[in-house]
Formats: sequence, C-alpha cells, structure tokens
Amino acid sequence: MPEFRLTRRLLLVAALAALVVLLVVLRPRPAPELTRRLPPRVEALCAVRQDLQPRVSLVGRLQPAARARLAFEVGGRLVARQVEPGQVVAQGDVLLRIDDADYADRLREAEAQLRLERAAVARDRALLALAEKNEALQAQEVARRRKLGVKGLAARSGLDQAKRQLLQLQADEERLRQAVAGAEARLALKRLARDRAARDLERTRLRAPFAGVVNAVQVQPGDFVQPARTVLELVDLANLDARAQVAQRVAAGLHPGESIDVTVGDRRLEGVLIAVAPDPDARTFTHEVRVRVPGRGLMPGALARLQFPLPPIPRALTLPPTAVLHDAGTTYVFVLQPDGRHIRRRAVTLGPRVGERQVIRAGLAPGVAVVARDVAALSDGETVQPVRPPPCLRSPP
Repeated sequence: MPEFRLTRRLLLVAALAALVVLLVVLRPRPAPELTRRLPPRVEALCAVRQDLQPRVSLVGRLQPAARARLAFEVGGRLVARQVEPGQVVAQGDVLLRIDDADYADRLREAEAQLRLERAAVARDRALLALAEKNEALQAQEVARRRKLGVKGLAARSGLDQAKRQLLQLQADEERLRQAVAGAEARLALKRLARDRAARDLERTRLRAPFAGVVNAVQVQPGDFVQPARTVLELVDLANLDARAQVAQRVAAGLHPGESIDVTVGDRRLEGVLIAVAPDPDARTFTHEVRVRVPGRGLMPGALARLQFPLPPIPRALTLPPTAVLHDAGTTYVFVLQPDGRHIRRRAVTLGPRVGERQVIRAGLAPGVAVVARDVAALSDGETVQPVRPPPCLRSPP
C-alpha cells in the first residue's frame, strides 16, 4: 500500500513538470516592435579652387660626383705605392711612382742639346757680324781697283781676284745669315724636346687630379706598368650625385641649377640639379638627370628619393581623394542637397592627383557641398546627417 502511494506521487510530479514545459514552449510570443534606422552621419566639405604645385617622386642611387680611373702616361717599373684603398688624399698628392732614372737622363740630355744649340746660334751671329765687315772691306777693295783702272794684265788679274773674293765673302755671309735666321726655329725644337723630357719625368709620378678617396689600387711595387693601363681609381665623396630617369614631360620643365628635394633614409636634403640629358634613351625614351647633394654622412650606393616639380596648376578645383567614388569605370561624388539631409550622386571627370588633393576637371563647380569620405557605403538619394553643415551649403549649380 505505501509503495502504491509513492508511485502515484511520482507520476503526479512528472505530469506537472511536463505540463509546465508544454506551457513554456507554447506561450504566445510578443509582436516585434519596428525600429527606425538612423541616417548615416557624414562629413561634408566645400569644393574649392587652389593653386597646386604637382611633383613627381622618383628613386635614384647615389654615386660619387667625380670618379677617375688613373693611368700612367709613360711606362716603367713601379717603385713606390704611397696610398691604399680608403685613404683620403688632397689634389696634387703623389699616389704611385715608377723608376725615373731613364727619364731624368733624357731630360739632362735634352738640356745639354739646348745649351749646345744656344752656343751655336751665338757663334753664327758673331761670324755673321765679322762676315758683314769683311764683305764691306772687300767691296771697297774692288771699287778701289776699278778706280785705278784695269790697264795692263796685272791690274786686270788683280781686279778679277778681288771680285772672286768678294763673291766668296758674300756667299759665306748669306750662309751665316740663313743659319742665324733659322736659329729661333732650332732653339724652339730643342726647347720642345727639353720640355717633353721634363713632362715625361714628371709623369713618372701619378698625382691626384682632385681631392678624394682612393677606391682601388691595382698594382704592386715591382710590377712593370704599361702606359694607359688603369692602375688606380679615385672618387670624390665630398659631393654625391643621384641619377634618375624622368619622362619627357618632367624633363621639359627642369633647368640646371634649380633646387630639388632629396630624401635619403630619414634625412631630407636640398639637392641641386646638375644636368638634364636633352636626348632621351633610345629604349625607354626617358631622360637622365643628375642631382648633387653634400656627401657628408652619406655613402655611394644608397637609394635617394627625388621630388621633381611639374608645371603648376593654377586655380584647380580640388577635393580629397576619399570624396570620389569609382563605380563601373565612372567616377562620382555625392553632393549634399540644399536641405542638408539628402545626397545625390553626380558624375565628375578627374584630373591629376596632387598629394592629398584630387583635381576635378568637369562635373562640379566651386562652392558645392560634397561628402568627404566613406562614400562607398552611400547610395543616390539617401538621407544623411552631416556631422557639421559646411558653410557653402546651397543649391548645386
């Protein structure tokens, strides 16, 4: 009997629990309340005109402003290597030296030949003076004999002998006169030979043509050096040149001497345009330009970003690029309507982008209120809420 009562109570509890679950599942749901979608908040601004200075940014690589591959002009055995790579040298410093004994002998020989020629010229001039006196005396003798007459065989023979002596003296005088006349030319040849020997002697020392840093030395003492063979490379690191290739439209507006903004790493420098190649590269149709910057603290091979100015654009109508919507090959902006609550999509024609400003060539007028950003999420005719109404809000033209 007690077991029957316990079982009946358990069944009753289970039935009540099932009833509660059923009531919860089948309870009526409250009707959903409709909520109004708030209009999107937008930033608006006015289309304005302004003067723009477009620039094109290119990357170049720094190179030494001057690089010389030096060679001896005369041959010989190298006897002194006075510099090493990385050494700083001043203009005129001796870098390498070859054996100069033979060249010194040639110079002494040329100087001796010049001294002998000068002595010979002095002798010829002295002899010419004597010959002129002898010729004058002999001419007087011939005149005297003619005055005395030529009667008799002895007198005639004496006159003929005096004439022959006069002719001989005149011939000797003419030879001496010709020798003296050519003296300056012979002396000039001897001086040229001496000067050439002196230059060859000086060429046995390879000197720095400008102040710089030795980049490479390719010979050792004891090597026989041939003329015109590169033996040393010298670079000028006081100034560095950034080289870049620019299009014709950029090159047309560049002029040597103007300032160019240069950025190397985190350093901003003011460079000077050194050269603009007038003839473009046959493959790329670009013009090479060189911009010089101070080399202090910089190394050749570093990348440099160059800012080249383009022709200015006066009174350009501009917007921020974020205000432009690109859709299916057409560009649009969203114009804020006079009520300040609705927008209309308007097609525009773009010009160049200059920094953070986009030039609008057609489709928009100055003073029109335009949505400034997040235009991809907007649609034509949509209601919006400007963050702050722009001062130019008016009926679009």
